[in-house]
Amino acid sequence: MNNVSLITSFSLLFSGIIAGDKISPVRDEVSKREGESVTLKCEYETTYSSLALYWYRHHSDLQAPQFILWKGARGASSDEYIPDKQRYESITTVSSTELTIKTLTLADTGLYYCRREVVFKPQLPIRWILIIPVLSESLWLQLLM
Repeated sequence: MNNVSLITSFSLLFSGIIAGDKISPVRDEVSKREGESVTLKCEYETTYSSLALYWYRHHSDLQAPQFILWKGARGASSDEYIPDKQRYESITTVSSTELTIKTLTLADTGLYYCRREVVFKPQLPIRWILIIPVLSESLWLQLLM
């Protein structure tokens, strides 16, 4: 089996900062073997009460980051969109988000980003989402041969 290594890196992919708001990975490096599961975690600080927390993977500079999932937190905790529930799951708390990749493969190699968005829910049945980019750090998942 091959080793999979996770490394933290600074990124301006989702640049900009709101005073008092931040999101960043918890660990700099995690090592796992192909076929095992891995959990990536980011902690965030914000004054907003309803959030959507997103995960992306970036394979290379030749393509855009790939959306993995989003999950609500705080006042939006019942909301989520996880297209591939067989491979991914997510847990959110009032201060963190986790992405679990259930079975690592070579295709999971890449740079991982966690991001948060503020969600405003008016009393009407319309859902408004205000996107506020924040300074983001990223996670590098690399398959070692």
